Parts: sequence; structure tokens; C-alpha cells
Amino acid sequence: MKQVFIGSILSALSTGLGAIPILFLAKSITHRWRDILLAFSAGIMMAASMMSLIPEALQAGSFFTLTIGLFFGVLILTILEMTVPHIDLEHTKKGIQFDEKAMLIIAAITLHNIPEGLSVGGSYASNVSETGNLIALAIGLQNAPEGFLVAL
Repeated sequence: MKQVFIGSILSALSTGLGAIPILFLAKSITHRWRDILLAFSAGIMMAASMMSLIPEALQAGSFFTLTIGLFFGVLILTILEMTVPHIDLEHTKKGIQFDEKAMLIIAAITLHNIPEGLSVGGSYASNVSETGNLIALAIGLQNAPEGFLVAL
């Protein structure tokens, strides 16, 4: 039980670890650099998906199954993007206004962390401690650029 708690805490703290550079750079980052850093962080998360999740899915199943899953994932996200009301960032003379979006970001990250916590707990429950440690580490590595992105 102690190992589960430590793995979960370390995985969760990595989000804050990713946000630390922004504490020192926030005032000096221009809007152009903010866009570049957002694209870089998104690229890191996409690379993690492409280099680890997709090859593992191919080993576990067929190419057809993977293709169908990717297709339906893109379809569902496209439908959600078109139908769910959301707040687009508006540019003003003073820059991007973030105050109204803070609660939305907090809610999104909280909802996003629920399945992550379930996957860490489930992997430790499999009675193979190496699997639990590996999943906690993988989620922690993914959470660092996510924390960086949210802190921007």
C-alpha cells in the first residue's frame, strides 16, 4: 500500500515539476514564444503517444483494430469540438486574458487525472509491482510537459 501511495504522489507531483520553469520565465515570455512553447509541449505529448502507445497497441492487436480505434477517436473529438461550447482564447491589446479560463483549466485537469489515478491504482493492484512502477513513471513523464503547458 505504501508503494501505491508513493508512486501516485510522485506521478502527481511531476505536473508541478513541469510548471517550475514558468515561475522564472513567465514575465519575460512574449506571446510568440508562448505559442512556440505550447506547440513544443503538444509535440512532446504527441511523440509519447506515437512512440509508446501505438507500437504497444500494434503488438496487442491488429493494424485494423488500431486504425478503427484511431478513426473513432478522431471522429468523437471532432464531433465534441463542433458541438460542445467552449471558450476560445481572445487576443487583446494586453495579451491573452486568462482569469475567466482558470476554473475551466482546473476542471479539465482534474477530470483528466481521474483515469490516470485509476490506471496507476489498477496497475499496482495487478500484483506485479514493476507494472505499477512503470505506469506511475510513464504518467509522471507525461504529466511534466502537461504541467508546463498548463502553467503557460
